[in-house]
Amino acid sequence: MNNEYTANILIVDDDVKSLTAMEALLAGPGREIVKAASAAEALRCLLRRDFALILLDVRIPDMDGFETATLIRQRERSRYTPIIFISAIDTLESDVFRGVASGAVDYLFKPVVPQVLQTKVAVFVDLFQMNERLKQQAVRQSEERFRLIVESLQDYAVFMMNPEGRVTLWNRGAERMWGWEQQEVLGEPFARFYSAEEQVASKPDPALAQTIARGRHEEEGWRKRKDGSRFWANVVYATVHDDNGELIGFSAVTRDLTDRKRAEDELQRLNAGMQKHIAEQTEELIRTIAQRERLHEELLQAQKMESIGTLAGGIAHDFNNILAAILGYTELVQGAMPLASPVQPWIQHVLTASLRAKALVQQILTFSRRTVAAQTPVSLAAVLRETLPFLRAVLPPTITLEAHLSPEGSEVLADVTQMHQIVMNLGVNAGYAMRDTGGHLEVRLEAVDVDTAVAATHPALRPGPYVRWTVRDSGPGIPPDVLARMYEPFFTTKEVGHGTGLGLSVVHGIVENHGGAILVESTLGQGTTFTIYLPRLVHRGEGDAPPAAEDSPHTEA
Repeated sequence: MNNEYTANILIVDDDVKSLTAMEALLAGPGREIVKAASAAEALRCLLRRDFALILLDVRIPDMDGFETATLIRQRERSRYTPIIFISAIDTLESDVFRGVASGAVDYLFKPVVPQVLQTKVAVFVDLFQMNERLKQQAVRQSEERFRLIVESLQDYAVFMMNPEGRVTLWNRGAERMWGWEQQEVLGEPFARFYSAEEQVASKPDPALAQTIARGRHEEEGWRKRKDGSRFWANVVYATVHDDNGELIGFSAVTRDLTDRKRAEDELQRLNAGMQKHIAEQTEELIRTIAQRERLHEELLQAQKMESIGTLAGGIAHDFNNILAAILGYTELVQGAMPLASPVQPWIQHVLTASLRAKALVQQILTFSRRTVAAQTPVSLAAVLRETLPFLRAVLPPTITLEAHLSPEGSEVLADVTQMHQIVMNLGVNAGYAMRDTGGHLEVRLEAVDVDTAVAATHPALRPGPYVRWTVRDSGPGIPPDVLARMYEPFFTTKEVGHGTGLGLSVVHGIVENHGGAILVESTLGQGTTFTIYLPRLVHRGEGDAPPAAEDSPHTEA
C-alpha cells in the first residue's frame, strides 16, 4: 500500500479506555490517529484539519452521535467524509436507519471484532489515498496543460512569481518580449525588469502589495528589455492561492503596447497642434472681424465726410462767387472814395470781414477738396523747421516744444502752404488742450517703409516708402466719444469764439488729398499722438541705403 499520503482518522468516544484501545488497533504507517472525548472537541478538530474517516460513538454526553454527524455533514469540507457509528448498547433497527440517514456509511456494535474494524478502516484509508493520488495526478495534468498553454503563447509575456516576488515561471512570449532566456531570470526579482526611473516612479514592491490587497492590479509604464531598449507595457498582476486560501505566488501577464502608445502620443501631438492652429485661426478671425468692423466704420465715416464735403464744397463754391463780387465792388468803392471820407473806415471793415469770409471759404474748399493744391517736391523737414518757430510763438510758455527731424528721406510731393497749415492746426490744438496744466509737445519726422501689417491699420495706406510725421502731446487725452467725431467739420469741444471746428477736418482733407493717411492714438490722462504718413519721394539710385542719423533733438521752452 502506498503510504505517500497520510490518512487522518478521528475517533470520538467518551470512554478513555476505548479511545486508547482503538488507537492501538488502528495505528500504522500512513495513518494519524486523532482522539476526541466529546462532540464539541470533535467539531473543533474538524475545523483544524480534514479526515479520511470518522469513528463516532452513538452515545456521548454532550451531544449524541446522530446530531454530531448532522453538524459534520452541514460543513462543506466534511460533507463527504466517511462516518462509521459504533454503539456499545443494544440498538434498535430504527437507530440504524437514523444513523444511515444522518450520513453514516456503516454501523458497528461493541465489542467490535478487531479484524472487522481493521478491514473496514483499511478500505477507507485505501480509498482516501487513491483519491489523493488521483487529485494530485489531476493537478499535475492541469498544471502541465497550463504550462503548455502558457509556453505556447507568443504575443503575451506570462510569468509566475513566488510570494517574495521572484520569478518561478517564464514563457516563450516573455523571452521574445523581454529578451531574457528562461534560465537567466528564474529566481530573479521581477523589479529588475523596470528601468531605473520606473523603479523610482512605479515602485514594484507596492504593485505586489496592491495585488495582495485587491487580488488583481493593472498598470502601464515603460519597461526595460535585456538590450536596454524600452517598450510601453501593460501588466496585469493576480494573486495565486492554494486550496486553503494561502498565498502561494503571483501571476503576471504583459502586453507590448508601444505601437498604441506611440499612436496615442502622435494623436495627442496632432490634437495639440490642431488646437493651437484652431486657436491661431480663431485669433486671426477675431482680428479680421475687428479690422473689418473698423474699416467699415472708417468707410462710413469717409462716406459721411464725403457727403458733408460735397455739400460744403457746393455751398462754399457758390458763396465764394458771391464774396468775389462783394470784394470786387468793395475795393472799387474804396478806390473811388476820397481817403478823408468818413465812410472809408466802414468800407475797410466790410473789406476785412469779406477777406475773413474768403479765408473761411478757402478752408471749406480745402476740406471738400474742391481746390487743387499746387504740389511740388519739398523737404518736409525744411518746411517744419520754418514753421515750428511760428508755432512756438503762439504756444503758452508753460509748454515745451521738442523736435526730432531727420534731414534725409523727408522729400514729399506737397503744397507747402497746406503743410504749414497742418503744423499750426495740430500744434494749436495741442496747446489749447494743455493751456491750463502745461506740458510737452514733440514733433518727430522720419523715413519709414510701411509693410503689409502696418498698411492693414488704415485703408488709405499701401506698402511702400513713406515719411512718418508724429505729433505727440502730454495733454489730458481725447475721450472715445470725441475721437469718433473729431474729423467732422464744425464739430468742436472748444468754447464759443475759440474755433470753427474745421481745424482737424482740414488736416484730414489735406493728408488724404496728398495720398497719405492720418492715425490718432489717445489715452485719457496720458496724452494724444497724431501720426501722419505721406508718400516719400524715392530718387533713382537710392537703393536700400539705411536712413541717415537724426538731427540732434532740441527743446524750446
